[in-house]
Amino acid sequence: MSHRIRWWALPLMSFVVAAPSRAQGVTPLAPVSPSLANLQAHRVVPLPVSVIGASTPPFVLSATTMIIADGSAEVARSAEFLARVLRKSTGFALPVSRTRSTRSTTQTENRQSGRVSPASTQPLPNLPTNVIVLRVNASAASKDEGYTIDITSDTLRITAANPAGLFFGVATLRQLLPFGIEAEQSALRLMTTVAVPAGRITDQPRFAWRGSMLDVARHFFTVDEVKQHIDVLALYKFNTLHLHLTDDQGWRIQIAGWPKLTRVGGSSEVGGGPGGFYTKVDYANIVQYAAARYITIVPEIDMPGHTNAAIAAYPGLGCSRATPGIFGPGTQPAGVYTGIRVGWSALCANKELTYEFVDGVVRELAAMTPGKYIHIGGDEVEVLTREQYARFVERAERIVNKYGKTMIGWEEVGKAKLRPTS
Repeated sequence: MSHRIRWWALPLMSFVVAAPSRAQGVTPLAPVSPSLANLQAHRVVPLPVSVIGASTPPFVLSATTMIIADGSAEVARSAEFLARVLRKSTGFALPVSRTRSTRSTTQTENRQSGRVSPASTQPLPNLPTNVIVLRVNASAASKDEGYTIDITSDTLRITAANPAGLFFGVATLRQLLPFGIEAEQSALRLMTTVAVPAGRITDQPRFAWRGSMLDVARHFFTVDEVKQHIDVLALYKFNTLHLHLTDDQGWRIQIAGWPKLTRVGGSSEVGGGPGGFYTKVDYANIVQYAAARYITIVPEIDMPGHTNAAIAAYPGLGCSRATPGIFGPGTQPAGVYTGIRVGWSALCANKELTYEFVDGVVRELAAMTPGKYIHIGGDEVEVLTREQYARFVERAERIVNKYGKTMIGWEEVGKAKLRPTS
């Protein structure tokens, strides 16, 4: 996945240019047949590592097209995912069959009937034409998360060394198809052909971490809205979603040992809305939905600053309400906060209660999070001394490690003495 375009450069805008007519003495440009090279240059984001076009006829998606999942259940899930995406706009059945290839035979399982047919005497390349084949091949030349797409008039074949690469190859195929292909209702049903130009695409990621941060603390997003964001990330081959779950304005994740965090801290947001939070079931739903799209959830509990929602729920977690110079004379806001200022709140670094709180929250969050990372924030703390801040971060790191996770923090955590792995 080439460095020619940054990962955050998402869909390009389209422009329409009016050409002069014959009456003005200018001959209109002849229509240009799309080639794989010019198609991918305008639609595939990020740009693949290599694109080689061919002058042979394209692969045409039609009512007779079938999808073959050659390999494990994970391969079959990617095939079913592709079929679901394309069925709603095209109206095509796009049946999915699962195969288990050997050197000389192929066993085919119809995903609709669940029956497995006797082993065929034909190798996989001789299966029926007008098929999309998804295959994981551990010996494939593509590296981790990489893939190859080979397109002929008969077969569109996506090959990868692992299931994640295969899924990202499916994402590129989705981008190669006409705009609107994934709409709930589409004019594509009126088209005679939906074609992908012939050729080969070879791709692999330049960056191992391709992430997006979603702030659900200042403004709460429902589970369905988070899933919509995950769907966009999947289309552009992101593999990490950093969920900013807590801040001054809201606490968004259920912690059974500290129930007021969501009951009180989850009741607000910027501007004074009702807020909201994710139950443990909600969070598991998000994690599973992301994992099915090869995206890892990295949860963030921002601390020791950005903690007013927690302190509003449990005032004993704070040291003092006095914050001169930030809000002016007097005290910081009591209770929940709906503004946008930063830097004025902090957990009390000198209280053992604070570390009991951190331990309890991290323990429950680690148990809910299959990924290896927990983000502790650590940014914009203006009411602790440097020594207090460093002491807090170092203890928080030990707690995160205690529960089998690696700590992540914003750049300020570098003021503390951390393990090389953090």
